[in-house]
Amino acid sequence: MGNACGELLAEFIGQVVVRSIITAVILLVDKYIVQRRDAVIRGGRQAQNRLRMPECLRVFTETDPGMSDEAIRDSAYLIVFCCFLTVFASLVALVKETVLDKFVLGFGVVGPACVLSLLWLGLILSKRRRERTQTYTGKEGNDTPRTTTEGGERDLGIRYVWTAIWV
Repeated sequence: MGNACGELLAEFIGQVVVRSIITAVILLVDKYIVQRRDAVIRGGRQAQNRLRMPECLRVFTETDPGMSDEAIRDSAYLIVFCCFLTVFASLVALVKETVLDKFVLGFGVVGPACVLSLLWLGLILSKRRRERTQTYTGKEGNDTPRTTTEGGERDLGIRYVWTAIWV
């Protein structure tokens, strides 16, 4: 009986920790990355120009808006996820005292590389689609980024996080 209670308590605490981390990531990405979209786009354009990337590999358009809020948000989430994978694999490498373990290479190197490659491909295709149509559904008439999607209200604050993750 005592062992079952301990396992239940450990699972409950694990769920609270995981959901708290996800909530913190969502709020931090929204507050510090998406809200500063102009700086993110300006920095991305400067990096593309300094690296002299060919036009087919660029993810930021030279015309405004450069990238949609959803693309910035999704990219930040995937980059944070890859960082968590790499940190977790690094901890496993420290415990096993080897880097040449299948788990470490799979979750620390190959997994993030595949996710980031697919992210890059998705951003390139999104840019091409935006350039082809020359319309941006994330802008309203007064040239301010929208905080809702066309499918309905999507409040990206505490209420959204509460309903999407905790309930």
